[in-house]
Amino acid sequence: MSVSLNIFVIFIYSVGLVGAKVDLTNFNALSDRYYCSKSTWQFHEALLECKQAGMNLVSLESEEKQLDLIKVLPNYIPTGGFWIAGARTNDGDWYWVGKNFTRVTFTNWGSGQTTNFVGDHFECMRLGNYNKYDEKYMWENIHCFKFLYFICERDV
Repeated sequence: MSVSLNIFVIFIYSVGLVGAKVDLTNFNALSDRYYCSKSTWQFHEALLECKQAGMNLVSLESEEKQLDLIKVLPNYIPTGGFWIAGARTNDGDWYWVGKNFTRVTFTNWGSGQTTNFVGDHFECMRLGNYNKYDEKYMWENIHCFKFLYFICERDV
């Protein structure tokens, strides 16, 4: 993750959005915990949109949590997939930057993912379908400035 993305993530946590009023106007409820955006945003904007709504961009720290989310996802995944809270640092490590800044340990990468390093560009994580939909709900590393729908999580 470049210095500017690191600074932006730190800014989001220091802005004082803790206790923000939950405003779900721009989201479709998937369950009491998970909400999908109604429009597409870049990764850093998705982080902020979730925070402003009193939630966090979803982090899938375990297989159990991924399966929990998959149960409530519609069968349709938009062409671009969804932003989830993973971001890659310059040294190649992945971190969850939604609620807590923790290293990614559980992984669910699509075929050939994590090896297609984008280079000097920001790299973020999306959840989607791959290989003509043979691989459903897998992760991909892509440029953070793409516009995708995203999934927020709220504490229940």
